[in-house]
This record gives sequence, structure tokens and C-alpha cells, in this order.
Amino acid sequence: MPKTKQFFEYLLESVSILRVVVPPQTDLNHYFEIMNNRGEQLEKHEVLKAKFMATLVNDEDRSCFSTIWDACSNMTRYTQMGFQSDLRKAVFGDDWQAIPASFEAIQAKHTSKQQKQDAMTLREIIDNKVSNANSDDEEREKEERFGTVIDFSNFLLHVLKLMKTKEKVSLDDKKLIDAFICKDAGLRVEAKDFVYELLKYRILFDSYIIKPDQHDEKRKWSLLRLNANQNGNSLSPEYPNAFSSEHNEKVRMILAMFHVSNPALVYKRWLSDALNILNTHTTQDTNLTVDGEVYLTELERLSDCYFAEITEGKLLEFDQDKLGVLHQGTGVKNFVFNRLDYLLWRTLSEGKPVGNDTKETLKEHFSSFQFAFRASVEHYFPQTDPSGASKMKDVDRFGNLCLISPSSNSRLSNYYPEHKKKFYQENNRAESLKQAIMLN
Repeated sequence: MPKTKQFFEYLLESVSILRVVVPPQTDLNHYFEIMNNRGEQLEKHEVLKAKFMATLVNDEDRSCFSTIWDACSNMTRYTQMGFQSDLRKAVFGDDWQAIPASFEAIQAKHTSKQQKQDAMTLREIIDNKVSNANSDDEEREKEERFGTVIDFSNFLLHVLKLMKTKEKVSLDDKKLIDAFICKDAGLRVEAKDFVYELLKYRILFDSYIIKPDQHDEKRKWSLLRLNANQNGNSLSPEYPNAFSSEHNEKVRMILAMFHVSNPALVYKRWLSDALNILNTHTTQDTNLTVDGEVYLTELERLSDCYFAEITEGKLLEFDQDKLGVLHQGTGVKNFVFNRLDYLLWRTLSEGKPVGNDTKETLKEHFSSFQFAFRASVEHYFPQTDPSGASKMKDVDRFGNLCLISPSSNSRLSNYYPEHKKKFYQENNRAESLKQAIMLN
């Protein structure tokens, strides 16, 4: 056999080519060196995907499972955008809002698309790839504006927890594989059931949970849904508000309040609770519509429950012998300050006064207020007199406390209140609504 023919037979029959997508700005030379020397270390969620797929008996199931899983795994883009444009329309409808009733319904559309692709000539495949690549690049460029409040591994644990409500599920992503496997019975959930629930919760997450907005400094958090463009270009996305303006801003603010109070990627109890609310109150199974007023009411009830847990019936009033849970100085939880800021913002936004203050007297402090990662409790009147005297009396009372950034707290540490007020006036800012009212 000629060597050229032998080579081509070996290439076509014995060589497998794998496409590995690497993050942007990856040093490709370094990556190539690592792959050559010691291979690529699989992440835990990739191992979990393989374990799920090993339970599926045919190629059609595995291919569909992989498509859904991969679309859900990129937390910084809307899930529908992870499907190729023609499959996206087939699965989610013309407006990309519908969700099929089951894994089997998605698989039928996925298999049909695969069969069409298998019947294409090489020229048709190349032409189609070029067309899809151009549209996908445009979509990907627009998607770069959004971040995420959680990574994929932790999101998987939340979905499992929501499916297994009567069982204990750890939200520790270091134990991801163990969370999904029972020693005696194997996987705790069936592959098709889990990946369908994963898709459903990702769409709820994308539509009704805030995302960091990388392009807009003033609106740090966005609450936007994904729609197909209605102006004739069905490949291009639109991002309308998730709810009417009456409710969208309040929902956006309270979700941001929850997130900045618990900024770590792990143990996001509020996220599980919010997703459970969304799943419980969807009004239409076909497009997962949620009523904004109902959602807001449930989120505010959630805030009340968390606050009740923190206080645990302890005294809130200040008493010389028994210090209430609010009067613990730096021991007061960030959630308490952020919750108060949300309540102040909501009251002011409804045109009601807070004591002697209104949104007009607070001016730009109200209009520009956004929740941010302020994690340092400041004593407005310092704990120690700047003159060097002993610790001041009653400085740990809640009225003397506010939440600011660690850098500001370090800079203003032992200043008197009037000096702190001057600093913030000169910089034309306040770090929270509570602080703005204190400065007034």
C-alpha cells in the first residue's frame, strides 16, 4: 500500500480531533506547553458531566445532554445564546422565551437538527459554519457586558438542592462530586431529569436574578431578560427589563442587597431561596413568566425572615445591662446595614419622608445610590477620642454605625464627625443612605 494512502486511511479512521475552548487572553504557548507535558486538569463539573453521560445509553441522548450542559455552563452569557441559532429557535421559539416540556422534547428537535447536518455536503457545512460564526461573534461581543453572581460549579449544587428538598445537600463546591453521588445507589438524580431542571433554573436565573453590568458604571446591577430582536433580525438579541418599571427597580435593588451582603460564590442561601420562589410562582409553564409584584413581595418576606433569624428575639432596644443585637459595633452583620439601606431607599423612592429627610434633601445621594461591596463598619463618632482619651461611651450603638469601604474606614479612622462630614462633602458623595442621613 502506498505510504500516502496509508497515511490518509490512518488520519481518517484512527485520529480524533477535539476542540477545546479556552478562556479569552489565554497564553496559548503556555497552554500548549502544559498540554504537551502533563495534560489538562479536568474541573470537577467536567468530571460530573462525564459521570452523567456514562449513564445514557445512546448517542442521541448523550449529544443532547452535552449541548444543554455546555450551554448552561457559561454563566456570563444568557443560556439560549449557547445554542446554535437554528436550534435556539427550534427549542425556544421565535422569541426565545418558550421552554419545551421535557428533555425528550428537546432531544427530538436536537436529533432532527443533527440529521439535517449529517445530510449536508462539505461545501454546505463550510458555508453554514461561516454564517453562524459571524452571527455568534456579534452576539458574543454584546454578551461580554454581563458578569455573574455565581460560578457554574456552585450553581449545579443549587439546582441539586432545589430538586432534593427533603434531603441535605451541601453547598460546598469542593465536595461537588460527592454531593451528587450516593455510595450505594450511584448518582442521586437521573441524568435527563437533572439536565432539564438545570436548563429551567438557568433560564429563571438569567431572566430574574441580577447580573453585574460591565458596561454601565451608574447601574452596577442589571435585571434584564433575553428576547429575540423583533426588528427583523431574529439572530440578534434584545435585553428588555424583566418586569414593568414599577417593579423592576425594586426587585433589582433588593437582589443587589442580598448579593452584596453575601458576596462569596459559595453558600448563597438567598439565591436558592430566590430560585425556589421563581419556580413556585411561574404563571406559565411554557415561558416561565413571573409576576413582578408577587416576586417582590416574596423577596421582601425573605428579607424579613433573615432579619428575624439574626435577632432571634433578642432585645433591639439599647439597655445598659443588655445590649441588643443591633448595638454590637463591628459585630453587627453587613446584612442589617444593607437591609436598612434598602428600606430607606424604598421609602424615599415612594415619595415618603424618612424623619426630616426626603429624596429631595438627600439629592444626588439618593439618585446615585447603588449597593456595593462595602464591608467595613464605621463608628461615626470614633471609638477612641482623637485627643488620646480612653474609649468613648456608647459608641457601639447602632445609631453611631454605618457601612463603608475598608479604604475609607482606614483613612477616616479616628476623625471627629465634623471632619468626616467635610471629607464626604468635598468629595460630593456618601457611601450609603444611612450614612447620608447621618451626615445631614
